[in-house]
Amino acid sequence: MIKRILVIGLVLAAGAGVGAIAAWQQATHLPGWYTQTEGTATDPDIAILTAEQLQQPEEVQQIRLNFNRTVENAFNQGESASNQPPQVRLNAQEFNQLLVAALPESAASEEVYSAIKGIETQIKQDRLKSGAVVNMGELPLEQLPERYQQMAKGVFSTFPALKNREVYVGIEGQPRLENGRLVLDDQTRIKVGNISLSQQEVSRRLGLSPAELNRLLTLNVGNLQVQDLEFSGNTAILKGTTP
Repeated sequence: MIKRILVIGLVLAAGAGVGAIAAWQQATHLPGWYTQTEGTATDPDIAILTAEQLQQPEEVQQIRLNFNRTVENAFNQGESASNQPPQVRLNAQEFNQLLVAALPESAASEEVYSAIKGIETQIKQDRLKSGAVVNMGELPLEQLPERYQQMAKGVFSTFPALKNREVYVGIEGQPRLENGRLVLDDQTRIKVGNISLSQQEVSRRLGLSPAELNRLLTLNVGNLQVQDLEFSGNTAILKGTTP
């Protein structure tokens, strides 16, 4: 899911540059949690994964293992305790771990993690705000599906200034899962820099239907069969089963 959102952000950032310099500046605006080094870790409902953490293969692997173990244990206990679908509550830090664990093994390379310069997640008042700063020039295109490779190469050809640019791409709102697939409602926004776009606007700019856009945003966590995701207070509630 992360990698696909980054490619979507790349195309949208370039699209913003077509209109005006002001729009381009908005699209390439970086968030304060990334540009400022002080006061970023004082709120327990806000969690940040730094580039230093993401660029250490052993730490990334440990994040994946710890998260999968935590969720598997919770799901197994839930299955034993009742007939209801098991669930686990995730705080902001654990949701960041979910994003790392959800990256498929085939794409979980050092090159991909090196391109991601930081991930920040906030969960407050039943809402999610999560995003990453990525260096688009470091994103390994050869690891993308052919369609996305061509899309990204076309953007770099038209807007070469993006090739070594850091861009923030995120999601805000109350996205949900249906059959393991992330679904964006009318209130959920995709952020590119300081630009906020609705699902309809993203679909139009990418030339995709809302259904096609949702199909791009799948969520798989190891061997876990994730069925549902919702936000309550300052936690994300993940529901599903293990094989």
